Amino acid sequence: MSNKKNNPFIPIWKNKDENWNKIPLSIYKEMYDSAKLRHDEILSQSETITTKSIQILTFLIAMLAWSIATITSIDLNSLYTFILVIGYGYIIFLQVSILLPKRLTLKGTAPRTMLLDEDDLTDDKNTEEDKEKIFYYHQLNRYQKRIEQIKNSNNTRVPKFRQAIIGSFVIFSFTAFLFFKYHNPFTSKSSSSSPVSLGPVK
Repeated sequence: MSNKKNNPFIPIWKNKDENWNKIPLSIYKEMYDSAKLRHDEILSQSETITTKSIQILTFLIAMLAWSIATITSIDLNSLYTFILVIGYGYIIFLQVSILLPKRLTLKGTAPRTMLLDEDDLTDDKNTEEDKEKIFYYHQLNRYQKRIEQIKNSNNTRVPKFRQAIIGSFVIFSFTAFLFFKYHNPFTSKSSSSSPVSLGPVK
């Protein structure tokens, strides 16, 4: 098996590089199927985080617009205004930080990437079974690298996502409190429906 210095997909299991041919082809296929399942599962988790973050961000922007309209229509306490600005700003910052660092990870492997191993795949010294093993070997290395990249990204994004969920609940509750404090529909209704004195009845 040739070892290219410029190949970006350097085998992660360097100590096993010389033993690649000792693994049966059937086991390579089982490992490949298992690696694909793990990769797809972790990638699905990453996509779920992204989707939920976009939904929360959309909700926050709508709530922020409503809060701005509410603040401008009433004489809101400056402390409340400060809390709203800091709260919305922090949560929106969290959501943006979750979305922006995410690297786009596509499913599958581009043919150009797989052909980086063409020296091994076209070497006449390797049998057909050897070439198939070599193919699976490099693909497993690529899967391992991508799994670790996505997993590390998820480990960074999940704590921020949890903070954003908790913060969104808190800021929503606080905004609802201000709404009922300054626009209580029950108070307005009771005051508008209060009886009008017509004077003493003769």
